[in-house]
Amino acid sequence: MATSSFRVRKAADIRAHYQVTDPLAFLHVNLLDNRSEFIAPLRVQVTQEGENFVIEVSGAIAIANTIAYLSELIDPIGIFLGLTGQNLMHQSLRYLLLGEGEIGLIVYAIVVRYWEWIGKGPRRPVLYIMGT
Repeated sequence: MATSSFRVRKAADIRAHYQVTDPLAFLHVNLLDNRSEFIAPLRVQVTQEGENFVIEVSGAIAIANTIAYLSELIDPIGIFLGLTGQNLMHQSLRYLLLGEGEIGLIVYAIVVRYWEWIGKGPRRPVLYIMGT
């Protein structure tokens, strides 16, 4: 899990570039050891850290799908998605070997496809793609 000092720096970075005055919520997703269990319950724990919140999710099968799912349940105003900044070959190998990739872009693709599927409806969060 990301350290408290990392979250403090990231919150300061977000506030320096965007007009955010409300508390932020940092989401950390822990994957199941055995990801072949497709019907595993998610366990969610929310803690407050200073003015911000930390949402820790355990039991996930895929990080990007879990983030997209929770974004619909939580109904945030905005979602800040970070990019790893790794080279494409390294990301491709991580995807092939570990099933991991550029999580920010995958979440973006899932959420946008979902919005196209449900059509115009309730307020949608603003998606921010941030580099490292």
